[in-house]
Amino acid sequence: MLGLELEVKVKAVVKDKKNNHIVLLQDEAGTKILPIWIGTFEARSIARAVYHEESSRRPQSHDLIKILCEQLEGEVKKIVIKDISQEGTYFAELHLQTGTASKVIDSRPSDAVALALRFGAPVFISFKLVEFTINPENLHIQNPDGEDNLL
Repeated sequence: MLGLELEVKVKAVVKDKKNNHIVLLQDEAGTKILPIWIGTFEARSIARAVYHEESSRRPQSHDLIKILCEQLEGEVKKIVIKDISQEGTYFAELHLQTGTASKVIDSRPSDAVALALRFGAPVFISFKLVEFTINPENLHIQNPDGEDNLL
């Protein structure tokens, strides 16, 4: 935990009953999960990084962004999912380091998580988002065939 932030890890990428993708971010103690609904492309990109799957022969968008950052001698140091709108849209920040310069860039949480995974950077949520977390004991993820609903 840094200041007003709680460190989380990607627990899984799953689908809800309507087949929408969700990334589940869990705190280190395993007592809180923040579910964030994301797009199909981002879900596949995050899942590839989480489950260490090979990418296609050609770099996908998040892979390309990582390559560009590295070529410009930059790296993602951390990401922070910092806020949520009244409509339920989450907001995130990418914290980049390029040489001696630090930059904070506005990002969608799904893109920020995909990049953090590729850089091995920590993921944080602001403490004001803790009220939107759920207890893992209340989380039931299962396909009709009884298997976990992971991508």
